[in-house]
Formats: sequence, structure tokens, C-alpha cells
Amino acid sequence: MKNAMEADADWEDDFLLELVDHGLDWEAAEACVDEALAHCAEAGERPDDAFGDAKKYAERIARGRIPASKRARTDYDGKTTMDDYWGAPLLLPGYCLLLGGIVMWIESGLWLDVSIAGLVFTVLFGTLFAVIGAANALRSAGRLRAAVVAWCVALSMTVPAALAAFELPHATLARIPTPSLFPAGALLIWLGTLMQRPGAVGRKASTFLLRRARMLRPAATAEVRNERWLHRLEGLLRGRHDVRRADARRFVDEARAHLEASGAPPEEEFGDVEQYALSLAEGGVRRSSRTALDEHRRLAFFCLCVLQLVTADWPDLHWGEWCFLGLALVSGVSAVRQYLAKWRTHRARTRAEGPGEDGATS
Repeated sequence: MKNAMEADADWEDDFLLELVDHGLDWEAAEACVDEALAHCAEAGERPDDAFGDAKKYAERIARGRIPASKRARTDYDGKTTMDDYWGAPLLLPGYCLLLGGIVMWIESGLWLDVSIAGLVFTVLFGTLFAVIGAANALRSAGRLRAAVVAWCVALSMTVPAALAAFELPHATLARIPTPSLFPAGALLIWLGTLMQRPGAVGRKASTFLLRRARMLRPAATAEVRNERWLHRLEGLLRGRHDVRRADARRFVDEARAHLEASGAPPEEEFGDVEQYALSLAEGGVRRSSRTALDEHRRLAFFCLCVLQLVTADWPDLHWGEWCFLGLALVSGVSAVRQYLAKWRTHRARTRAEGPGEDGATS
């Protein structure tokens, strides 16, 4: 059992790290921790008694300290901004190359045999991760239809990747140094990082391209521009802020009715679409819990491990494949246990609440 001093120290550490994760710089986060500790010292209370759970309190503090313009471009998880997603199509394949290079070095030694099957599988697998990164970027940008298309493309690529691993020739074409995978992965990570935080030249170039694209687009009527704005609003609510579909469509219908009555452009009535979507999402509407988001990530990790095992030689598994098998079992069992716990909690709550109004007798 932890004593009170250790528990308070853990609360301080959790509070500090959560503030940083939510976008505060280190100095601002430390200042918030000092304010909380000063309040506790003055009031003679412990941090968890005065402020409650460190994660939830950090979320409230971050909401008040981070400008709305920045929070409007941040996913519901409170940690990933829109800028972070732009580099995902390069970062994910880069990390795969680095991890794959380490596994291959340990498994195959200093030299790696290159075959048609291995080369095609590696290219398809890297492209699959790039498409997944693009799908997440499109979802956070509010382009749900494009995100669904990207996810379907990524899912369909698993079939040719598996066929390439099994059906294409495995004869050795060449031998390359296994460490040569590291600079290739590092290059992709470096380029992805540049895309995450583009400099002044990159921002000017992207702005120029967007303006040129808008100039080439046929002139739209006011009704078409309003519908585009409303469609983007629904996409941001559902994709970036994880608002339920029914609530998002209700907000869109209300905004459409207001625009039809006023006849003014949406930018004049509601302002920037990203900040307006944030104000609606933070207005008390029901959203998926953070636990549900963690469940989705755990399921995605389980699917990734299973995908790695599709091409495994089951009669003769290597140590890397055994590792993926162990990770798949651990993540799968964890997901099942969490689902069962959630189901028991829901069942107990339903029994405690009784039959409700529909089952109540008059």
C-alpha cells in the first residue's frame, strides 16, 4: 500500500504528464502543478481530494489554458493535432522499416536475402501503412467519405500482400546489408516530421496550391457553398470530435435552418467552421468515452499482430513471429476481459435502475 506522500507524488506526476500530453509546454504545465500544490498547502488538503482524478483535472485545466484555435485542430483524445497527422503516411512506414530492420538483423544476420515475394510484400505492406496514416488524417480533417475510401483501400491491400508472400517466387535476387533498412526508415521519419511541422516555405507553398485549386474549381452558388460548409461541420463533429451521428446531424440541421432564415453566409453567422465545431462538441453533447477510444486502439493493434501472422510459416515459426503471436494473444485477451467487465457493469447498472418507465406499472 502506498502512503499519502507517495500517492501525492504520483498524482503530481500524472497531472504534469497529462498537461503536456494535452498540448501545454513544459513550463506552463509545471506552473499549473505549482498552483495546484500551493492551493493544497494553503487549504491543508491532498491533491486527489481537492481536485479529483489527475487526468480529468488536467483535461479541464488544458481546456482553459490552450487557445480555442489550437483546441479546434486537436482530436478528441486531446493529444493529436491536425498537424501531427500530415506526417503519418511517411512516419508509419518509417517506423515499420526500423522495427523490421531490427527483427531481420536479429533473425537473419548482417545480410538479408531479397526475393520477389519479400520485395513486393514489403512495398505493399509499407503502402498499406501509408494509406492508414492518410485515412486517419482525412478523418481528423472532417473528410469522412474520403477516410472510409482510404480504409477500404488499406483493407483490400491485405489480400495482395498475403498472396505476394505465398505465391510469388522466393528465389534470392540479391543480398543487401540488413542495416541498410535503418537509413531508409530514418529518412521517411525525418520527412514525416517535416510534414508535421512545415516551415514558412512549406506553408506558403500549400497555401498557394490551395488557392490555385480553388481558382480552377467552377464558381459555386451560395447554396452550394453553404452545403459544403455544413458537410464539413458534420465531418469535423463526427471525425475529429467523435460526436454521435444523430447529434451531429441535429446540429447540422439546426445550422441549415438558421442559414435559410437569415440568408447570410455561414462564416458570418457562425465563424470559423473548426472553432464552431469545437464549441458544439464541448457544449455537453455525449461523446464516446476515452476508454472506448483505448478499446479501438487495442483492437487495431490486435489486427496488426494478426496481419503479421498471416504470412507466418506455422510449422516453423521464428522468434519474431512468436513475439507477434504473444502480443496478439495478450491484446486479444485484454480486449475480451475489458469487454466482459464493461458488459457486467452495464448489466449491474440495468438491474439497479429497474425496468424503467416502459416496464413500470401504473
